[in-house]
Amino acid sequence: MVAVPCPEGTFYHAGGTEGPECRVCAKGSYQAGVGQLGCERCPPGQTTRHTAASAAYFCEGLCCFTGT
Repeated sequence: MVAVPCPEGTFYHAGGTEGPECRVCAKGSYQAGVGQLGCERCPPGQTTRHTAASAAYFCEGLCCFTGT
């Protein structure tokens, strides 16, 4: 198995259709580390504006997204 150095904001997924791959963290999650196996969820009541968040400070209260 070849290690895939997935960057921050992504995680390693071994079962891709073409083999190992990096996948982006979904909205509401983040990954600050490199080569990780999953993403961390934002605290309850918080989410991220975009996918591929690379740090916990991208988690914001849901109130911030009103009207967007």
